[in-house]
Amino acid sequence: MHRPHALLVVSLVVGLCACDPRRDFAGTYEVSGLLTTRSGGSANAIPVENAQLVVVADALDSDKLYLDFDCGLSGTMDDAESFKVDSKRCPSYMDEDCEITWTFKDGSGRRVEEGSKLEFNLSGSIQWRCYDGTAGQVGFAFALLGTRQGELSEQSGAQSALRSALERELRSHLR
Repeated sequence: MHRPHALLVVSLVVGLCACDPRRDFAGTYEVSGLLTTRSGGSANAIPVENAQLVVVADALDSDKLYLDFDCGLSGTMDDAESFKVDSKRCPSYMDEDCEITWTFKDGSGRRVEEGSKLEFNLSGSIQWRCYDGTAGQVGFAFALLGTRQGELSEQSGAQSALRSALERELRSHLR
């Protein structure tokens, strides 16, 4: 009598895992769209083409997704079709002669076109302070649409292509 009960429990657990909506988001996406930066009342729109975004489902937390920004940016599932990016201030780090701090304030992702694409929006700011006394802040916003290129079982160790695009833009403000 215990064996059928145990088999039922195992079947339910396996069935629930197969229906995990995070699996529909997890993977590698080729994204394109616009990166907009704002500083001192002016805005600059930069096209983003064929960048890579990696989304990883957390095996231990049933509603968490992780994005490939270096400081461990995460998202929380809203429903089977969308997630919200969790706000986060990343630890500061040195790049050349400047200390840089990223703050992610708002963001979301949702499946569109019957789940074949990911619409991804993210905004925040980057602050910097350099040894030569220059300092500043740039606000940023991504509006991207991506096509899933494949599933991913582990998080990539490479620096985010999206973060690299933002840092190139930041360097243009430092000079």
